[in-house]
Amino acid sequence: MKSDTSDLQSLDSSFPTIRLKFGVDRKTDKLDSVPDDFPIVGLDMVESWTGKLIENEEESNSLSTGLVKFTSGDVLFGKLRPYLAKGFVADENGAASPEFLVLKPSKFNSRFLKYVVLSRNFVERVDASTFGARMPRASWEFIGSLEVPCPDLETQQTSAAFLHHHTAQIDALIEKNQRLLELLGERRFATISRYVTHGFTSNEKIPDNRDKWVEEIPVNWDVVKFKLLTEKIGSGVTPDGGSEVYVDDGITFIRSQNVQFEGLDLEDVVYIDETTHAEMQATALKSQDVLLNITGASIGRCALVSSEILPANVNQHVCIIRPSLNQLDPAFLNYVISSYIVQNQIFADQEGASREAITFSQIGDFVIPLPPLSKQTRISSHLDQTIEIINTVYSRVEEQIDLLEQKRQALITAAVTGKIDVSDWEPPAEEAEVSV
Repeated sequence: MKSDTSDLQSLDSSFPTIRLKFGVDRKTDKLDSVPDDFPIVGLDMVESWTGKLIENEEESNSLSTGLVKFTSGDVLFGKLRPYLAKGFVADENGAASPEFLVLKPSKFNSRFLKYVVLSRNFVERVDASTFGARMPRASWEFIGSLEVPCPDLETQQTSAAFLHHHTAQIDALIEKNQRLLELLGERRFATISRYVTHGFTSNEKIPDNRDKWVEEIPVNWDVVKFKLLTEKIGSGVTPDGGSEVYVDDGITFIRSQNVQFEGLDLEDVVYIDETTHAEMQATALKSQDVLLNITGASIGRCALVSSEILPANVNQHVCIIRPSLNQLDPAFLNYVISSYIVQNQIFADQEGASREAITFSQIGDFVIPLPPLSKQTRISSHLDQTIEIINTVYSRVEEQIDLLEQKRQALITAAVTGKIDVSDWEPPAEEAEVSV
């Protein structure tokens, strides 16, 4: 259920305001057929909050009916799941998913209006009005009635140029930090893979021809299938009633979104009550279980269970792997699963990371290099320290990105509402003209 919107209806603006429907013409012309030279834009082809278009041939090809025609200069805003803030200015003629509102500005500079509809205040007001639990949408009747800033066109153009310049600088910093996250992720993956396949030395390795996944192993190591090293391989279940049985506090219920390579992320964890947990005792977690996502886009992610989250249970998208402790160190197992040895087996014979699911039988047949138990413990302890350093840096970079995104939003809100005076701002020569 959406919250009361009364506190979101007023827009604190130093600029004159207008109801959106009085400053635009909504276009609803449908296309029975799309010209070959027309780009087709779906919601997944627009980056949240930035208005940037993303190439997605699969999404484009999947759209064929009910498409709405747009022309250069129109502003499009996604009415489905508006909290995703999907909006952009068209720089050419094309066709869009019917989940977009297509607006032709009559009293707005197109780029200024784009920043208005992508401001957090606007998005929050629209999102608070949505109807439908699974596919929340906002209506044009509500969106069109919203009061939005509408200064004179010269002020709009200057504000749009100011935001174009400064958000581009912020976006460049965000992109740089996102690339750093990728490099840190690659370093983490490479570090784990090196230690779980070579140990502490690259010497004294011998070829191993027993399985195609392990080319060579150090002396005194073995190659063994999961099913010979585990007491349990099985997933949880979704309780009767699904999300309706979740409670505000109770037994931790792990879903696939909680399972991350960096560990269990409990920020949006849900809970079940004691009765439901008792009915699911067969899938109750134990300390040092290893969890593996077995379906969907997050397939292959894994995490180690610690005693701090217990009691806990899992749903059917998460597999519980319970190692035999006299053979396999749980932390070592978790690191092996996140290395290329097991990840390659998960995505074998698949294109990229498109695999839809893995079965318990397939997991049982996965092979891993197996050093003596004492060496497993040494390796996992060393990786705990090394990966903690990488994860700490990773978290700091994520925080920096979050701060930059907050700065971007604050700047947009301030500029489109007139809270900062940009009337004397002059763009660099190469940005002197902003398209209307």
